[in-house]
Amino acid sequence: FFSGNFRALEQGRNPINISTDNLANSTGAVFEQVQNPTSDNIKAKIAAIIRPFSTTTGSAGIQYRVFTSENDAELSIKLSAGGGYAGFKASGGYSTQQTDKKYYLTIDAIKPLYTLTTSLPANGYFSDKSIEAGNPNLIVLKSVTYGTRILANLEITLQTQQDAIDFKASFGADSGKGVSANASATFNYLKTSKAASTTANVYVVGGPLNTTLFETDKLQQQIMELVARCNYQTAQPIA
Repeated sequence: FFSGNFRALEQGRNPINISTDNLANSTGAVFEQVQNPTSDNIKAKIAAIIRPFSTTTGSAGIQYRVFTSENDAELSIKLSAGGGYAGFKASGGYSTQQTDKKYYLTIDAIKPLYTLTTSLPANGYFSDKSIEAGNPNLIVLKSVTYGTRILANLEITLQTQQDAIDFKASFGADSGKGVSANASATFNYLKTSKAASTTANVYVVGGPLNTTLFETDKLQQQIMELVARCNYQTAQPIA
């Protein structure tokens, strides 16, 4: 929203509570009250909640989305749809060049570990009611989910019409939406198809790596191995 130009209104605020649903993997407090909710104070209280979290990997499963795109703009729109957080920024290996015979296939894998939530204070967010009256388009970020997000971007070169048919049918792209949750079929396609490139550019949020190269035919295994190294301490906002 607003090209990322968030402007926090920090004066005339009532105290807020921030809580976590990570109850079993922490030795510290599961909620904190922020008496003066400025950005810095909120960050300090979030840190106080997160620091005592364990370094276990958590039991949540990996959630997959798969989609095609033909240029950077289309990729950015699809990545941000469905609550995608600002953890992704197209750069480095994610540059795309549109041609007649190329598709860009993106596998979006997330593993949520915990959520931080704030609720509406009994007396409202502002002790100074004139702030709400003078700012009609206020936005509250009520909850943030932390975990690991892996974006694998592959360049697919299609040589024949049959290649295109097989490619689209393999994960439901022929539905017209270009988005599918059928990751299993996509991984199988990448293992067997000669149309796929041999390496994938991978962007990692909330993991021990930022960017890396993966082998296409081993992509699922390598994603799972990377996620296994991520834990409650490495987790970053993903939704």
